[in-house]
Amino acid sequence: MRSSEQEVVDIVQSQLGDDWTLQLTDDDERTLLTVQGADHIIPLTGTGSGRYVMLSSLAEIMKETHVVWLHKGSLEDDTHGVLVLPKHQSDELENRHVAWVEQHCRP
Repeated sequence: MRSSEQEVVDIVQSQLGDDWTLQLTDDDERTLLTVQGADHIIPLTGTGSGRYVMLSSLAEIMKETHVVWLHKGSLEDDTHGVLVLPKHQSDELENRHVAWVEQHCRP
């Protein structure tokens, strides 16, 4: 596991608050992400795209309760802006600020 996968987990964890627990473990055979006590195998490929796989995996795992947004302006950079919102706040953001969301964010 490269540090970038752990950094992605740390960034998401920092936006979830104390009610959520994320833990990343790695052994020779697999990378395991534990979210709220449930284990999820993360399909890292070793191709250098692990942070994208981790971010996509987190978004999929949490899709019932949260939305993971990327800042469009950071997509071409090495560091991407990430915003994690509870689903109800994300829905409110999309409904109240349609043009801003379309211009600046991507789920």
